[in-house]
Amino acid sequence: MPNSRLEIAGLAEAIAASSVTPKHEKLIATLRSFEPLKNARLATTRDGYSLVKRMVLNADGTVVHEDHEAWFGEQLAADGGDAARTYERLKGAGYILSHCSLTTLYLVHDQGTGNPAEFVQAEVLVEDEWTDRHLLSDWTFSTPRDVRDLMDQPGLELDQADRKRVRPMVYRLQKVVDIGIFIAELDTLESEKNDLRRGHKLRVTNMDSGTDRMMSFDELNPGWDRRPTKARRFFLDWAASSAGRSGARLCEKWVIQTADHTDAKGERWMSIIPAWTFTQKVAKVEGRKGSVHELYERLDKLDRRVGVPFAWYFYMLHGNRVHDESAYRVIKAAENGEIVLPEHDYQVLKAWSVHPYGF
Repeated sequence: MPNSRLEIAGLAEAIAASSVTPKHEKLIATLRSFEPLKNARLATTRDGYSLVKRMVLNADGTVVHEDHEAWFGEQLAADGGDAARTYERLKGAGYILSHCSLTTLYLVHDQGTGNPAEFVQAEVLVEDEWTDRHLLSDWTFSTPRDVRDLMDQPGLELDQADRKRVRPMVYRLQKVVDIGIFIAELDTLESEKNDLRRGHKLRVTNMDSGTDRMMSFDELNPGWDRRPTKARRFFLDWAASSAGRSGARLCEKWVIQTADHTDAKGERWMSIIPAWTFTQKVAKVEGRKGSVHELYERLDKLDRRVGVPFAWYFYMLHGNRVHDESAYRVIKAAENGEIVLPEHDYQVLKAWSVHPYGF
């Protein structure tokens, strides 16, 4: 288990036992009772997801099986593997499928240091399950052959008035991650991969002479392995720019979606995607429209709306509100003396323009 993934004894059980409330105040109090999360606060939520697994219920709402895929497998086996027979037997039997919507709560514990990456982030799911639709469609374009085909033939949705809650809403802990440690682990992993790449040779063809030569990564891209990872740069840029200098805490404005897995070949991969916590609508900035002064005013308006100076730069790194052309126009205008840009913001922008990155 990576060191960044915190295993806090009793936390998952305490979260599961906490009753769901609209503002999640009981959940927050529960998290704060554990030392690593004593200052936990709700940063943001993300919805629009659902469990793949569905319950199978009788028409009266009693649960037949917790997992519709496993249940279809049992039914198919009872029919000797004849999926067409299973389909005909079940399609009018009155069974209902549930649907469980998921909302992810991001709760953060700010460790209060000068390093904006140093915070602990807990991800908690809210599960909300209702009766949703009839088990099987009354007709099909092709004869079902297996469990997957049966699952791909769901029946009509229930009328809204007929939908019933299957079980009370519940919380479920997904993970707790020390973001500062995660970024340090990611740095180490990338450094180890760089060591392996450093010895690789590539065949490079001179298109004018037609001659080939073997070149290393160092020769092709001088200094390629001395730049911080883009994950680290995100936090360095916050600290160096007006955003961090203003006193704004990164973990109040952004949460970090982390990924850490090992593939079939045994190679470990780590990555992050920042996600803003501002929940109100933010207008898209059209980087090519109008004069550079009008563009800079639009960017400044975004900053004022979210309450953080130079916020537009971080919205450019991830999302679809600000695109690269805005940054290039601002850099050029600053260098031409057309706009006044704080020196520390100019340095961040200039470094980005030399080696762009994003998520």
